[in-house]
Amino acid sequence: PELVDGLQRRASPEVVSSCRAVKAAFGQFVMVALLADDAIDELWTLFRKGTTRSRAWRAAQLAGLARMLDTHEAEFLAALEIDLGKCAFEAATLEIVVTRCEAKSMSSQLGTLMADERVATPTLMLPGTSYVRREPLGVCLVVAPFNYPLQLALAPVIGALGGGNCVVLKPSEKCPATASLLARFLPAYCKGIVVIEGGAAVAAELVRRRWGLIFFTGSLRVGQVVAREAANTLTPTVLELGGKSPCIVTESANIAVAARRIAWGKTVNLGQTCVAPDFVIVERAVVAEFVDALKTVLHNFYGDDPAASPDYGKMVDAAAVTRARAMLAEDHGGEVVYGGHCDEKGRYVAPTIVLGPREDSRLLSEELFSPILPIIVVENAGEAIELAERRAAQYEPLAVYIFSEDSQLVAQALKRVPSGSALVNDVLLHFGNPNLPFGGVGPSGQGKYHGAASFRCFTHERAILERSTNPWFEIERVPRYPPYTKWHIFTVRLLLERLPSVPPRPMLKLAMLVMLLILWRLLGPMAAPLLLRWFGRAAESFK
Repeated sequence: PELVDGLQRRASPEVVSSCRAVKAAFGQFVMVALLADDAIDELWTLFRKGTTRSRAWRAAQLAGLARMLDTHEAEFLAALEIDLGKCAFEAATLEIVVTRCEAKSMSSQLGTLMADERVATPTLMLPGTSYVRREPLGVCLVVAPFNYPLQLALAPVIGALGGGNCVVLKPSEKCPATASLLARFLPAYCKGIVVIEGGAAVAAELVRRRWGLIFFTGSLRVGQVVAREAANTLTPTVLELGGKSPCIVTESANIAVAARRIAWGKTVNLGQTCVAPDFVIVERAVVAEFVDALKTVLHNFYGDDPAASPDYGKMVDAAAVTRARAMLAEDHGGEVVYGGHCDEKGRYVAPTIVLGPREDSRLLSEELFSPILPIIVVENAGEAIELAERRAAQYEPLAVYIFSEDSQLVAQALKRVPSGSALVNDVLLHFGNPNLPFGGVGPSGQGKYHGAASFRCFTHERAILERSTNPWFEIERVPRYPPYTKWHIFTVRLLLERLPSVPPRPMLKLAMLVMLLILWRLLGPMAAPLLLRWFGRAAESFK
């Protein structure tokens, strides 16, 4: 503010007006920051009281979230239409229904997910019980993107609540209607949640704080900033980023089915999907058939004028349209064989097919996030896999899609092309399966979520070993305490290296423990070599 005041005193009226706007924005930012301090402190207090750890509390919040979606579905549908022009089908299925299913699935699995995991105990540590307990991380920050402003905001929140955490949610400022509803309704239905609206400045301030975990969904560039800021406070992060997900179409593929599914995956939400097929690699023998099938499918989907179709959405803002226009206008070396029209005022980019662009063009070097589909032509399936493998070696994609009826070729592609996930003969659907972990690898993301993976994401494994203090049960007493002799080394090696760990089954553990104690007390540690063969065979027979 002091710098702005100095500029105002010696600037033109236009600059003075700009300075006043900056001061107003700064004041709003300070107000948000001060309110956030109190709200976040209250969440930490709630967490440290242990309130969020019970199964009943977690289930109640998940039920509240699902109830919010049921009660206010109409308002959310209207907000999604305002923000992204989403039709009722897309908004209901890909935003609301999927999220509600995720909440119900998490709630139904809480008993299993929260249960301690018993593990084997080394013989030297008997009698003892070893187990792993999943513990909550604290107050977690969720920074949501614009492309699925409801689902990608609430899916991580579901994992955080299921894990027993409190949550601060920062929705995308690019979808103000949806963000406003989340800020209004979510804290009313769920305890332990604060929704903070604002732009990039608010998000930057939030990620500088220390959290139990930061869950970020967005671009690689911003993800790198989040990771750097989190490193300063040693806050763990989950980064759901993106990249260029390749799609391979081979000669053996069902071309009609492939074209229909790829066209849907590329135009749903106007390609503003992190796992949308970014480009297609097609064998030359079927490229003409594939392009014709794509044109037919797109016309069947959206008619002669997709802009007039009630099922075709909008880009998030005019800047996204301008970016798509620039990519098409550059000398990319390919041919626009379908679509190509852009309109910033209507936030419209037509479904577009570009045949044969150069690999160094923006169309094939940047994530498109639009309904533009570049097609690369290759001579055979081996060349297609080699190209996808070479590109993935530089930047592992979030997903890879393979359309082929040749099982050996599919297996080869899955083996050679790394990715966060993979689909055979379809696109996008894996994202809606709550039983599959979702996330990237390398530059396309770090960490997994959805279903049980969300619970693991928002908890940490706490290792616990419980032992008795009864001296009669101190198997390790002889080899553990000084003064040490060569027999101490021999006994430790015997118990740790040669004898198997005792499985975490109570009756089996008890039987083996009693037998070992009897023989140990009767014969003493000098008889250990005599016991080795019997004990090893006994342990094997119990497995």
